[in-house]
Amino acid sequence: MVREKLITEICKKIISLKLDHPIKVAIDGVTASGKTTFADDIAHALTQMGEEVHRTSLDGFHNYRRIRYQKGRSSPEGYYFDAYNYTAIIEHLLNPLVGKEEFFFRTQVLDLKEDKESLSPKVKISKDGILIVDGSFSLREELFSHWDYTIYLRVEMKCAQKRAGQRDKALFGSNELAEQTTRDRYHAAHRIHNELEKPWEKADIVVDNNEPKKAYLIE
Repeated sequence: MVREKLITEICKKIISLKLDHPIKVAIDGVTASGKTTFADDIAHALTQMGEEVHRTSLDGFHNYRRIRYQKGRSSPEGYYFDAYNYTAIIEHLLNPLVGKEEFFFRTQVLDLKEDKESLSPKVKISKDGILIVDGSFSLREELFSHWDYTIYLRVEMKCAQKRAGQRDKALFGSNELAEQTTRDRYHAAHRIHNELEKPWEKADIVVDNNEPKKAYLIE
């Protein structure tokens, strides 16, 4: 019930925004902090409240492999500075949702597996629609001013690393390797993000998500 109550409270805050364009909501947090699940829960609750909701992530906006790994496959600097195509995020996902009579957006520009350009079909959203987006580094400077409502999930990195070990075991071959990669590349990149951006200070709300069922707002 604690989580459900929190989700409902957040949804009411989002709905209270009165804008002349779709509401764009961003959810940031370290790798394996629970961003995807949290975003899904908000989207589901808003839908239950009768809102028009669209759901996506930043995963469809990675850079080409040659750019992502130009500093090395294990480089945290490479992950932070080179993983995502922020120009494409703004051009295809965010800018199309302001200053128009009709609103359309795309959710993908790259087929990550094939490493090829792959523009998704345009999706129409009404002026009163809500777009929920989760993604690492979504509150960095390049994107921050484009969001209408921002959420940061606070989770201790050791806790998130254990989650990543369980979640990504099949991908990396073992819990240990999944945890190590998360710690040495992804979370090291988030330390850069934290130092440069301090996303928890910029976010509209900060949620402690160390225990997802008992998640709570940090005042």
